[in-house]
Amino acid sequence: MADAQEAVLLVDDDPNVLSGYRRQLGRRYRLLTAAGGEEALTILEREPEVAVLVADMRMPKMNGVQLLTEVEKRRPDVVRMMLTGNVDQETAVLAVNRGHVFRFINKPAPVEQVSEALESALTRYRLTKAEREVVRQSEVIRAALERERAAAKQQRDFVGMVSHEFRTPLA
Repeated sequence: MADAQEAVLLVDDDPNVLSGYRRQLGRRYRLLTAAGGEEALTILEREPEVAVLVADMRMPKMNGVQLLTEVEKRRPDVVRMMLTGNVDQETAVLAVNRGHVFRFINKPAPVEQVSEALESALTRYRLTKAEREVVRQSEVIRAALERERAAAKQQRDFVGMVSHEFRTPLA
C-alpha cells in the first residue's frame, strides 16, 4: 500500500478508464486523475507528493510520449509508466528514450497487473528517494569530516607554534 503522502497520477482521455481505475485502485492508493497532458502537468505543479504517473499513449493535444518527456524534465523523480492499447516499436523507443518509461501496461489491463506495476514503481520511487537521502547525508558527513580535519590541523599548527615559542627561550 502506498504511503499516505505518495500519490499515483493516472492520465487518460477516456473517462471510463479513469473512473474504472479510480473505483478499483482508489482504496489501495492515493489516486489522482487527469483527462489530458496539460491537466496532468498542472496537477504535478501543485502536488509534490506524486510518486508515479501512468499516462495513456493516445490523447488529444499532448500524447503520452510528449507528456512523459515533459514530466522527465520537470519532475525526474516521478516514476513514469505508459498505458496503451497499441505499442508499436517506434512509440516504445520514443517513450523509453525521451520519457524514460519504467514500464508499459497494455490496455485493457487487469487491475491486479496494474496494481503489481504500481507497487514496483512505488518501490523504485522509494529506493531512489532513499538513495538521494543517503547521498545527502554522506555529503553532510563528508563536510563535517573536512571541518574536523581542518580544526585538527589548526590545533596541531598552534601546538607546534606554542611548543617552538617555549623551546626558543629555554635554549
